[in-house]
Amino acid sequence: MGLLTGLSPRQKLSSNSILSNPQRREELIKKAVDRVSNKSGINYIFSNPLQVFSEEISWIVKQGITRLEDYQNFQTVGGIGTRIEHSDRELMFEIYQTYCNLRQQSGMQYDWDNLATAVCRELDGDRSSRRYRHIIIDEGQDFSPQMIRSLAKAIPPNGSLTFFGDVAQQIYGHRISWRDAGLNIENIWEFKENYRNTKQIAKLGLGNFTNAILQRCT
Repeated sequence: MGLLTGLSPRQKLSSNSILSNPQRREELIKKAVDRVSNKSGINYIFSNPLQVFSEEISWIVKQGITRLEDYQNFQTVGGIGTRIEHSDRELMFEIYQTYCNLRQQSGMQYDWDNLATAVCRELDGDRSSRRYRHIIIDEGQDFSPQMIRSLAKAIPPNGSLTFFGDVAQQIYGHRISWRDAGLNIENIWEFKENYRNTKQIAKLGLGNFTNAILQRCT
């Protein structure tokens, strides 16, 4: 909802402007792939399943990549990131742009992935007072880098953003730097002790879980 409040007051979010139907999104991506394929001719990238293109488009947007140059120069870190070879990224980016154009032509300016990018763009050009001074992010490991950037832009210079997350569970790469996510970190506290359970309770729970697996296998 925080992303929506970054667009609604600025008259940038009309009714039915978000593509919410996953099936419709896949149809538009397939149409984009076919259109670029027909124009470009034979290339093995087009033999990939539709899911590969769908996931790559989602990844591009969540990283905040808006230019072909940035996409071509992006270095995959920690084994997590783009699965498209450098030689094919120009075609992949054309597919992404074609999908965006087809979506907009269908009357939907956004999908759920690119809302954060739209908020970043609006806030970059907005000099009015920020609505929030302090923002707290919980379960931050589930946030994409672009989502974190959009929230960082939503606070004033004298505000604060507090991030709670388990970096061991980070799904967008374990080495994403705070600076890349738009954060200027002054203090970091790492909680290395488990305060949820005692060692005895954790051991008991793990033992019961193992026994349950063994029972199901026998």
